[in-house]
Amino acid sequence: MLNPVAAAIPVFFALIGVEAAYAWRRGLRVYRLNDALTDLGCGVVDQVGSVFLEGVLLSTYFYVYEYHRVLYHAFGDSLGMFLVASVGVDFSYYWWHRASHRVNFIWATHVVHHQSDEYNLAVALRQAVFAGLTSWPFYLWLAALGVPPVTYVGARAFNLLYQFWIHTRVIDKLGPLESFLNTPSHHRVHHGVNAAYIDKNYAGVLIIWDKLFGTFEPEVEPVIYGTVTPFQSWNPVWAQLEPWQKLAQRVFASGNPGMWIEGWFKPPEWVPRDQKPLVFPTDDELAARAKYDVDAPGYHLYALAQWVPIAVAVTGLLLYAHDVETTPLAAVGAWVLVSLVALAGLLESKPWAVPLEIGRQLALIGLAGAGAVLVHPAAMLLGVWALVSLPVLATRVANPPSSAPRAA
Repeated sequence: MLNPVAAAIPVFFALIGVEAAYAWRRGLRVYRLNDALTDLGCGVVDQVGSVFLEGVLLSTYFYVYEYHRVLYHAFGDSLGMFLVASVGVDFSYYWWHRASHRVNFIWATHVVHHQSDEYNLAVALRQAVFAGLTSWPFYLWLAALGVPPVTYVGARAFNLLYQFWIHTRVIDKLGPLESFLNTPSHHRVHHGVNAAYIDKNYAGVLIIWDKLFGTFEPEVEPVIYGTVTPFQSWNPVWAQLEPWQKLAQRVFASGNPGMWIEGWFKPPEWVPRDQKPLVFPTDDELAARAKYDVDAPGYHLYALAQWVPIAVAVTGLLLYAHDVETTPLAAVGAWVLVSLVALAGLLESKPWAVPLEIGRQLALIGLAGAGAVLVHPAAMLLGVWALVSLPVLATRVANPPSSAPRAA
């Protein structure tokens, strides 16, 4: 089966380019390159993880459908079944999304999507690799109802792909569509840390769920994006892990062993009873907060260029995941993750970044030469790319950038 995300990758990049060009012509700054590359990196981490996790999670759906479904062929494979599945998926997504903002361990999987201080189409791709581990139980009732796995997968893909376009600031309110669809305006509210906007508008496709269950809030005041406690790194791998570290620190900081289990199920604002309560910043303080940034001139364009082989490798990984053995898949996945960490280190002027970047370029040459990246002529082109990149990197090392933090 064709991976819909892999098929949509060129469309995603094209629309990101259109949005950036349109915003530039209007004098709006909706993108920062380092932030956008981190968004894309988080999406790549998620997709690499899905290659190894999705089959395990889908097998549970297959099992329930095969042995525990109540209805048999109620709609067959008709359009009616797809519509039923799409509404059911959207309803389930609402409740998982709502739970992900109110239960600590689920929030730790979802907060990755909210870490960016910006709001643009690249943020739509900033996904959490562990989210699927917490969301799958919310959809099993559809298997029990008799929704075929292929129909379910199609409905999930439609729900995911729909949500891409609502991550933008350049589309205003859409008139009558605002009454029943999730729109850019509604979803901007969801990404806001304004006091009035927190924990609102959980919808995927249909905003009617928020209106029915009391979580709807219209966009009125300007939205302040990000998280209350900002994530300060360009590392997309660390973006996936830091929420777990922070949650574990908070849970195990309690002197009460009972809290060591209970804390994982508390809401994100929870602190142990023997700790000082959290003090939330005001909207004015949040609006005045400087966005995380690092001055690394010269590495931005280098990092952007290195996304060419990363995009090729990830697309190949997604397209050939079912046709290639686990070992080469794991090698490609590991190289991609190391690439993301190395490029993030360059953008943050980390002292370990240059040696790691040299190592991963040499690894690409080795993988390409062994034919382990792709059984395709692209393997040789990737090796040539690495050979060209090394002297470019050496030029940057000879003229080291400043690492002084600066406000955006």
